[in-house]
Amino acid sequence: MATYITIRPAGTSPAEQDALDRAIDEIILSSDRAAAIVAAAFVEDYLTTALQQKLVHDQAALAEMFGSGPLGTFSAKIKLAYLIGLCSKESANCLNTIRKIRNTFAHNISISSFEEPRIRDLTNNLSVPEKYKVTLVAEENQTPIHLFSEPITTARQRFVTSCQMLLFAFIMARHVRPPALDQPII
Repeated sequence: MATYITIRPAGTSPAEQDALDRAIDEIILSSDRAAAIVAAAFVEDYLTTALQQKLVHDQAALAEMFGSGPLGTFSAKIKLAYLIGLCSKESANCLNTIRKIRNTFAHNISISSFEEPRIRDLTNNLSVPEKYKVTLVAEENQTPIHLFSEPITTARQRFVTSCQMLLFAFIMARHVRPPALDQPII
């Protein structure tokens, strides 16, 4: 059974939306290696912002913790996101899979395609597209637009769609707080 996520455009500024649109265009048009690295970097950046918004706003302490400190790695951020209830265990597993795919592309020059067996097997672990359905609602009385409704047929499409859905969830997380730790945002 899918969980529905409703997003209202008010969640982003025009400049942020423009940057996000450009990044998504870059991801869609680039090579598999570049798409994996850039998409994962955006997911990590938005996860970092969502985490920082849930903590005390002490810029010096946040810079120390998230810079080269204990929360400086994607892995540590994923663990913290799970522990504070920002994401479910399943979503944390998906984030770790995205991290592994990024690292495989970044550190293994012989891997250049999402269709490489090692990468394809990892993308099969990305359950976000089946678990969540995303709708965009511009105005209260308008018909919602269902995003990511097309069937997923390739490993690259599964990876990119998973990253996009997580990006939307982390944008949303800046504006709402889950009612309880057992009810994560994604």
